[in-house]
Amino acid sequence: MNMTKWKRQVPVFLLTLLMAAFICSCVQVPMAAVEDMQAVKEDGRVVVAKVNGKSIYEDQLNQQVRATLSKFKKYGKREPSPELLGLKREQVLNQLIDNALIYQASQTLNVADLDKKIDKRIDEIKKGPYASKLEGRSNAELRDSIRSQVFLDEYLEKNGIANPAVPEEDIKAYYEKNQASFTAKESVKVRHILVKAGEDAKPEEKEGARKKIDKARQMILGGKDFAGVAKEYSECDSAAAGGDLGYLEKGFMPPEFDKIAFSLEPGKLSEIVQTKFGYHVLEVTERKPAGVVRYDDNIKGFIEKFLQGDLKRQKLAAHIQELRGKAKIEIFAQ
Repeated sequence: MNMTKWKRQVPVFLLTLLMAAFICSCVQVPMAAVEDMQAVKEDGRVVVAKVNGKSIYEDQLNQQVRATLSKFKKYGKREPSPELLGLKREQVLNQLIDNALIYQASQTLNVADLDKKIDKRIDEIKKGPYASKLEGRSNAELRDSIRSQVFLDEYLEKNGIANPAVPEEDIKAYYEKNQASFTAKESVKVRHILVKAGEDAKPEEKEGARKKIDKARQMILGGKDFAGVAKEYSECDSAAAGGDLGYLEKGFMPPEFDKIAFSLEPGKLSEIVQTKFGYHVLEVTERKPAGVVRYDDNIKGFIEKFLQGDLKRQKLAAHIQELRGKAKIEIFAQ
């Protein structure tokens, strides 16, 4: 079997990337659980395992092990000990076996409108931030890879693994149990007008900026709409939004700004405030006290995604164990 044919049959390199978030948490079956066989070669390549008769080669295993160990070197770790290297090889081989099982199972599906789905994925990639990764790849190779992704996604969806539903009561229970993780500092919703005059500005520049901010403040006191004045006078990026900075916690803005923002009564216009950026006038529109973030759609969605990810890993691990129980897996001595 030549290498090109193998890649088209079982693109393990692709599935390893796709499944990494799932597989790393799956329960791994020790190598001792499968009977060791004598080492074999196919077309000069050493076979380390077979999954339902399909081979996994030593060069594929070594490539994935090197990729895994490169993360250690990135953080200044020493070369792995023989014990660690052996453990990593065992873990990676288990992952490759799991990938092969999922790949083989997904190939039994009859995917409707397959070519259209492949075309759509390729079009999305070309328009996305990873378009450069397509360079140097033939159309046939690219379509083979995307085909595998489509089959994998359809398989996970069909088996209830891709987007498992998390019951509302589980989300609420997690929130109640972990409220200490959902606390927030005191915050204020602020809008401001800024006329720039940095610390290195000349005296005449500072004087001009001071006059401009005072004029803007007097216009608001005279009944002009704050947002309208901000759009006309403010030199901050927030001008287009009427000066709205959203909710701020202490420490986000300069100390002089914070001092006024956290003492100002909502709805009142501040005096002129000077910071290292220049001159401001500001208004607090809302205030949130420190405490536990209330259970609403935002926090619910955050918790739901977290729990869904955990549920995906559990379901995938259980499904792979089921596939292992039906598969013929051969591990070859090295």
